[in-house]
Amino acid sequence: MAQTKTIEQDLITAMKKRDSLRVSTLRMILAALKNEQIAKMRPLSEGEEIQALQKEVKKRQDAIEWYKQGKRQELVDKETKEAEIVKEYLPLI
Repeated sequence: MAQTKTIEQDLITAMKKRDSLRVSTLRMILAALKNEQIAKMRPLSEGEEIQALQKEVKKRQDAIEWYKQGKRQELVDKETKEAEIVKEYLPLI
């Protein structure tokens, strides 16, 4: 739950700064965490939150590969920035 609270606070800050990419990315992260919580029918542990965030990074990395193959550089750039935002909430390895 710690990550969720931090992300919610950062979302409010991003909304105040009118950072649309960060706002949309944080909303997607929160939705993914909420969906995971609903699937498990209980609050997520910190480890489960991290797994869900890692899954979101993986989705973006897969999308980057597909967009590179399709020569869609603007989408590659967007997905890369989103992945960087998600990685901010993962512990350093």
